[in-house]
Amino acid sequence: MSDKEKLIGSNAKDSDLGINKYYSELSTTEVGEDKKQTSFRDTFWRWVALFFACFFLLGSYFCYDNPNALSNMLQDYVARGDVKYNLLYSVYSYPNIILPLIGGVLIDKIGINFSIVLFSTLLVAGQGVFAIAGFVGQSGEDHVSTAFIIAIIGRVVFGLGGESLNVCQSTIVSRWFKGKELSLALGINISVSRLGSVFNNYTMPPLAEATSLGWALTFGFILCIVSFACGIVLTLFERHANKVDKKSGALNEDEKEEFHWRDIKKFTLPFWLISANCVFTYIGLFCFNNISNDFFVARYGIKQDSAARITSIVFFIPAFLAPAFGIVTDRIGHKVTFCVIATSTLTLCHALFFLIPASNDQNISYWGIAPVVLLGVTYSIYVSALWPMVPMVVEARVLGSAYGLCTALQNIGLAIGPTIVGALTFKDSSEKEDTSGANNNAFNYVSIVLGGFALLGVFSSIALLIVDKVKLNGKLQKPDNDDENEEDGDNQENEDHVEDMDHHNHEHHHSAAYKAHVKRSIARSSMAK
Repeated sequence: MSDKEKLIGSNAKDSDLGINKYYSELSTTEVGEDKKQTSFRDTFWRWVALFFACFFLLGSYFCYDNPNALSNMLQDYVARGDVKYNLLYSVYSYPNIILPLIGGVLIDKIGINFSIVLFSTLLVAGQGVFAIAGFVGQSGEDHVSTAFIIAIIGRVVFGLGGESLNVCQSTIVSRWFKGKELSLALGINISVSRLGSVFNNYTMPPLAEATSLGWALTFGFILCIVSFACGIVLTLFERHANKVDKKSGALNEDEKEEFHWRDIKKFTLPFWLISANCVFTYIGLFCFNNISNDFFVARYGIKQDSAARITSIVFFIPAFLAPAFGIVTDRIGHKVTFCVIATSTLTLCHALFFLIPASNDQNISYWGIAPVVLLGVTYSIYVSALWPMVPMVVEARVLGSAYGLCTALQNIGLAIGPTIVGALTFKDSSEKEDTSGANNNAFNYVSIVLGGFALLGVFSSIALLIVDKVKLNGKLQKPDNDDENEEDGDNQENEDHVEDMDHHNHEHHHSAAYKAHVKRSIARSSMAK
């Protein structure tokens, strides 16, 4: 018997058992319902689901950076000139200015399972078309223009699936991991996914040289199919979890409510600041990564495969550090502070890229690698702090739409950024590649522009820190398990409220109207919390 029931029972000597019986029943129904049944998503199987959630995006991350790893061959056979080459990244992002929001709404309306299948199909199809472009481009000089058109179509279709799958991944992981484990889960997600980027930089250049551009891109196509299979398994887990939780009563009905467009008006200032911060920071990070191979080739005169290995450091480090920082932010909180630190170090990275002198000795110094290492650490900190904040500022039922909107805004930056970079580094296809390390003015301009966006990330992080303190009472700075403690405190306060009302008003226990009044009072107290 609970303490509350004992206290209620102690009043039986002074009054009828009617009201005490009513309170006892209430304690095991309405008040007791605040304590959720154990969900299937809280069992060990959540880690198995996380495994498949990580790997169903591995193919997407691997293939996204295919143009960076194969930049020389693509500019020879498919996308001649820097403008056309950077367009392979821009066309990926242009449709995703809108689509992730639509994808997020689809997730909330038609379900995560169908969304995963739909967007995975688009991803596989897009990479398949891109691989065809590689074969066409190498078939003859007359087919280069045709190959470019096919490549653009492939990258557009690939992007239609890729970014919406990111929304699916963030949404489904947020369902399986809530509270104190969410940052860790998202950190593991990022680490495994980014291993795909590292794998791409190490394997694609030698694979393309040993076979051909088309066959190298086909390898990415096969990897996308494997990721598709992981997505199918994940949908089976999600379906089983819903079935089990529905039977046990652990399924939260509020999370099943449909999204309405008017709900966007409910997105608060902290959400918009998180989104703006994401846009500025991702421009500073990913737009450099898109041209990093060419940057190191031109800056230090090194070979393409060496440049690809250096670039892979940026995403190799998060494979190990992102989960660690996820644990740290789960335990100690201070997510916004970590965002301030990450955006500040990103600004420092671009300052170092600008200040470190170029060379033409075909050798990169430790000073040249240092900013790359710092960039990897920066990314590890940032993703572990940023994405877990989204579920903290929006309702669970519109979480997919929130992630979709944030991703859509992010892609505005990732569409504009490569276009700006392409214009700054413009080199006609007829010009020979400059490996002297002397002509670096264009990349200096790139460092200034991307450093400026990183600095905007610093300002928006500081603004979020202030707004969180003023409007959210520092909620985003607290450890994640604080929310659980607050909920436990709220439930206990409701129970104490029942006990106090019983002790003070037991003489009215025969009144049916009084019982209804007690119910309404408890409901109002719960809503106020």
